[in-house]
Amino acid sequence: MEMNYNFIIRNRPRKNGKPNYQLILSYRSKDGTWKQASKGGYALRSLAASDKEKEKLLAKVRKKGDIDAVFEGMTLREFGEMYISSRTTLAPNSIFTYRNRLSSMTDLLDKPMVDITYADVSQMINGMRNAATSSIKGRVSLLKTLFREAVRYHVVTASPISDFAYKPREDKAGKTKLRTLSQDEVQALLRYAHDHNREAWIVLCFAVYTGARIGEILALTCSDIDLANRSITINKQLTVTDPSNHKVRGIARVKSKHSNRAVPIPPALVTALNEYLDERVLYVHRRLTHYRTSHNINCLINRCVPGHSVHDLRHTYATRLLAEGIDIKTVASLLGDTITTVELIYVHYTDEMREKAADDINRIFG
Repeated sequence: MEMNYNFIIRNRPRKNGKPNYQLILSYRSKDGTWKQASKGGYALRSLAASDKEKEKLLAKVRKKGDIDAVFEGMTLREFGEMYISSRTTLAPNSIFTYRNRLSSMTDLLDKPMVDITYADVSQMINGMRNAATSSIKGRVSLLKTLFREAVRYHVVTASPISDFAYKPREDKAGKTKLRTLSQDEVQALLRYAHDHNREAWIVLCFAVYTGARIGEILALTCSDIDLANRSITINKQLTVTDPSNHKVRGIARVKSKHSNRAVPIPPALVTALNEYLDERVLYVHRRLTHYRTSHNINCLINRCVPGHSVHDLRHTYATRLLAEGIDIKTVASLLGDTITTVELIYVHYTDEMREKAADDINRIFG
């Protein structure tokens, strides 16, 4: 669907040189022709461009009954698809993720956006309590974005969830659940994988010792590994490349600019790599494993440590670094995340670091 009106701000200075901003509304009338309505006399551009003034001018035209009501009764499904399709700069994997999030909101999908209430959203979120916290947050974030855009396009007059805040489930200690593995579980998993599937084993070694995302690990080639200097270069990922078909995967750029990084590898991973590479012939630019998804790897993990996934090893890596006193900036750099993201995900660990810092300051300065 196309937008049936838009706003333009124009400055037509007065004779004395002072600014005279005009708010111009171009709209498609019911007979299909485009017309204009305007209001002038604004001393500041910000006043002319304010949502309040735009809404007043739009309401005036609507009152005449002349504007084409193409957005009237637009459902969440319709507007969501229009919004996602308009985001031409999004990576295919991001488009696929957005569409998955949208399609999961089954209770709201075919409801006109103007009829969706705070209570509707709250009820939907409460029905997702068994889903991962990150999944629920992703859906809330998308909903907020869609309603914010719907206000801008005048599909709705205001967002019903502008102040909606999702509170993640907490354990008995009052902390947000974050799935990690103990060091005993990690070592048991690596031994199990080593004995049953060497390709899965080397993938898990990378996850344990570098904290890299699974897509980044699956995209690694021999040319990305520098055993002499004990580091790997992460500059690509294996991911969905066709948003209309999640089975179509290929090599693409990393998740964000922060994800381009060099990560040091400890002696344990160097030893594992030497063993793995000695057992097979790999071309310099060929991927280290044949895996294209994490499915089989997660199946292996669940046979050894039920209830976990390969992504939990990334959390385990991060929490172990934080527990050992590594500063947040360094942890964020190693993970390929922003400092803000690390603080949000590992909030309780960063809180403990602040408390320790406060104790150290008191001890140092008395």
